[in-house]
Amino acid sequence: MKKKREYSRDPSTMISMRIKQSEADILNKLAAEFETSRSEVIKTALKGNLEKYLGHVRYIDQEQGNDIRKTAHEMLHILVDTLNQIKCIRVGINYIAAHSNDEDNVCASYRTDLTDTLNRLEKLLVYAGKITFRLCESDIGKGA
Repeated sequence: MKKKREYSRDPSTMISMRIKQSEADILNKLAAEFETSRSEVIKTALKGNLEKYLGHVRYIDQEQGNDIRKTAHEMLHILVDTLNQIKCIRVGINYIAAHSNDEDNVCASYRTDLTDTLNRLEKLLVYAGKITFRLCESDIGKGA
């Protein structure tokens, strides 16, 4: 008697679906870029291996997203506190300069250098704060 052939893989099933044109464009671009079929791109994504091809793509679940937002909020508070400290330092520099008995150019030069440095630092902190705020408000890791 002949033994039945056993298959080690799951049988295939045909699936038909509708997607938005923008999604189809992305799918077509990925398939063309990696010289594969659209169905292979979808199967690869379903298996969670898409980042193998797109190194910059990472999947973040809801818990990780919540942790990222919590950390971003903490960073935002630190940035605000740091900006407040810069304002205090700026007031101190102006006070020292105003009450200094030494009217030479060295004192004025140091004051200018310190003020320029504080201005650059303040701009960087404001920029970092804007990025952090966007991260706090993002949908990263939120469920669909």
